[in-house]
Amino acid sequence: MQKFDRKMQRILLEKMYELSPNEVDLSNINKYSELVHIFSVNEMPIDDACRIFKANVMYLEQHGLLESYYTHEQENPLFRWNPEKLSKIRITSKGIDFLLTDGGLGAILGVKTIKIHNETLDKFAEIIQNSDLEPEEKQTLSNLIREKGTEAVIGLLVDKIANNGGTFMSTILRLLISPAM
Repeated sequence: MQKFDRKMQRILLEKMYELSPNEVDLSNINKYSELVHIFSVNEMPIDDACRIFKANVMYLEQHGLLESYYTHEQENPLFRWNPEKLSKIRITSKGIDFLLTDGGLGAILGVKTIKIHNETLDKFAEIIQNSDLEPEEKQTLSNLIREKGTEAVIGLLVDKIANNGGTFMSTILRLLISPAM
């Protein structure tokens, strides 16, 4: 059995999602046992399943998908991350977004806008002209830059890199790190 099993982590997150916005108080032995058994395989000793469960909770918390609380954590910060002191867990907004097929609000709020300046357009034109593309493709991309701007060209450049990565990408890198830059 793999210690950090993605399927089991997903089951844990889904259970926490169902309980949201509530946390699971691990002093509730039935709820704690249910969560630990997610990680119990083939009559594994319960102590081993507990260790794997706690390791996965810590891992998911380090990625911001769960929050966990530890007994006496305020009194002694050393209790933080002590698996024996784990007392409560709760799913975070990032954990919920992870489970949602559309990426949740994180996907909507995390959209980045990229501004491309005229100098960048000139550099794209130079990259295209110095590339190993066929003359017709060079002309098509150059016309697109003039007519539709960079958004259309960036999409085509990404396609070209994906389909002809080696030589085309090396041309771009050479131009980008050239002294003319």
